[in-house]
Amino acid sequence: MTSAETLPGRWTHYPRQTLTQLLEGIIEFSDNGVILTNARQEILFVNQAFTLITGYPEEEVRGKTPQLLKSGQHDSAHYHKMWNAIHQAGYWQGVMTNKKRDGSFYTEWLSIMNVRNTEGKTDCYLGIMQNLSIHEDKQEIIEYLKKRDAMTALMNREAIIEQLSAMTPERRSRVFLAVIDIDHFYFINEKYSSSAGDQVIKAVARELTVLSDRSDQLARIGADKYLWVGQEDSRSRVEEKFRAIRNLISRKYALDTQVVDVSVSIGIEYCPQGFEDAHAMLRNAEQALIQGRKTGYGRVQVFNHRENFTDLDEIDLTRELGEALEHDQLELYYQPKCQLDNGKLAGVEALIRWNHPQRGLLTPNLFIPLAERFGLINRLGYWVIEQACHQLQQWRNTAFSDISIAINMSVQQLMDPHVIHFLKSCLERYRINRGLEIELTESVILSQERSGLNLLEQISAMGILLNIDDFGTGYSNFSYLRKMPVRFLKIDRSFVTDIEHNKDDQMIVRSILAIGHGLGMQVIAEGVENTGQRDWLRHQQCDLYQGYLLSRPQPLGELESWLSKQF
Repeated sequence: MTSAETLPGRWTHYPRQTLTQLLEGIIEFSDNGVILTNARQEILFVNQAFTLITGYPEEEVRGKTPQLLKSGQHDSAHYHKMWNAIHQAGYWQGVMTNKKRDGSFYTEWLSIMNVRNTEGKTDCYLGIMQNLSIHEDKQEIIEYLKKRDAMTALMNREAIIEQLSAMTPERRSRVFLAVIDIDHFYFINEKYSSSAGDQVIKAVARELTVLSDRSDQLARIGADKYLWVGQEDSRSRVEEKFRAIRNLISRKYALDTQVVDVSVSIGIEYCPQGFEDAHAMLRNAEQALIQGRKTGYGRVQVFNHRENFTDLDEIDLTRELGEALEHDQLELYYQPKCQLDNGKLAGVEALIRWNHPQRGLLTPNLFIPLAERFGLINRLGYWVIEQACHQLQQWRNTAFSDISIAINMSVQQLMDPHVIHFLKSCLERYRINRGLEIELTESVILSQERSGLNLLEQISAMGILLNIDDFGTGYSNFSYLRKMPVRFLKIDRSFVTDIEHNKDDQMIVRSILAIGHGLGMQVIAEGVENTGQRDWLRHQQCDLYQGYLLSRPQPLGELESWLSKQF
């Protein structure tokens, strides 16, 4: 499982044989059950404590899967959430009720780690189980653990809301909430590792614990987000205090093998008079964080009740979008593109959808503008890049191996200083050398005219093809366009809708085709909905098309079924 070279420095002076014996002894004589499986979840090893807890001897379970322990007490959503955490974060911890060999149930605190090899692929899974059933006050322990965040031992979101709701009116009058969020946490995970991200989460939690008073309450309320509940009469002292806390926490952290720069942003809300709803107060503190990030990271911002929102629903949706990124609610739909001359598949465009637990399936026009306004667009964009690269990897060595995926990128993401590193690391991790395309709108290209050429050339040098989306709706500098490493121009759907009859649209489209072909680019028409539009475009020697005539955007499973039938 490990070697002296991969252990922390304090162990490296021991001979490898001594270390191996030491580790074997720890595992074998531990009171906690240990179970090791391969990547297919087939059991390779269990220790003596596992046998004492479950009743299964090692020889009976070897080669089988841990599903033999399932009690039926947890639904499929529980297991889906568990495995999603294991594959994305690299670990999961929580209370589990399982079944012994004799059919009786037992309750355990289960920790599962995804052990990856040097290529980032799963090598094995390690499970450690602490039997809670042996405790007389088992239920009390279970209830306590349910209210705690497994990684930091701080309260979780539900527990802190419960505490806020139970406060007496006297205490409420002096209460403030401060939401502390780690800036660019997704980049820490990506640049270093999910293990480094976990260490940062724990380190910040320890810092906050040291800085807090006994009367304060701390919770971890999101992947990279903490809540501090305190009491103070002077608002100026609160704000001064959290500016100091921000400065203390925002520094370099020495982890096992690297040093990581960490900064935080903080949003503050004071208990309003007549406070009743703890959820609303927390929502305001989180909204203050978003308000502050409109002007940059690393700010301490008090919630501005006078800021003009369309309605409270906008605030809720922004907060819920952050939660959606953490709780696997986002999904990519794919719309195919075909060659006009021969009908061959040319690739797909990835379009994000949000499976909202209450509002149903949401399309991008309902949440992308909010993400852009309130500082979530980079996290959203990086999620899309990650998913697209993962899908290209999944299609490798299948019938879909030649399919390319085009993703959209905003101006904010293009300007993010981490974007080049993120793209490189994704391509390397998923071993992608072709098939990824990035679509930039004409307005994004124009905004980067002076500074962006080098950036686009770096992206192109990675083997990523660049497309200009909605071409013809801006005012491009064609001499600059000639220098850019762009492979495709996409005709905006507004010029295609009435292309059979509108002479102005026909003239514009012919001009775009002439410009694109003259610069050695291929031209794509989007929004093609009938055969008349397709035939006109084919006659004008347009290269590619996409639209409802060919296919609507589809979730992955439907797309693969459609492709299998059509091609």
